[in-house]
Amino acid sequence: MPHTITVDTTNETATVEFVDSHGNTTTQPDNFGSISFTSSDTAVLTVAADASNPLQGDLTPTGTPGTGVTISAAALDSAGNPLLEADGTTPFPTATSDAIDVNPGAPVGERLVVGPA
Repeated sequence: MPHTITVDTTNETATVEFVDSHGNTTTQPDNFGSISFTSSDTAVLTVAADASNPLQGDLTPTGTPGTGVTISAAALDSAGNPLLEADGTTPFPTATSDAIDVNPGAPVGERLVVGPA
């Protein structure tokens, strides 16, 4: 089931955690620099690195409802290159979210539409 937010959401975030080969949360690598966040549909949802937490992306709905948006996070080293695993040659895989649906906001009024039936 997709994660659901509305066009009015103002505090949704995505946070990257580093895990070991068993899926346990661990510390970030020594050469970690930043995370590059991307959205699959910026017309519906944007994601930007948080100013105070380098592992967090701040999600901002654009005001347009949409379904199936995914966000991705790529770990970079301090020089802005893909972060490498301990072997020194294999890049960390890019993490991708489950689908996110952005729904219309809650009703706040009504409108009358006049036109042909």
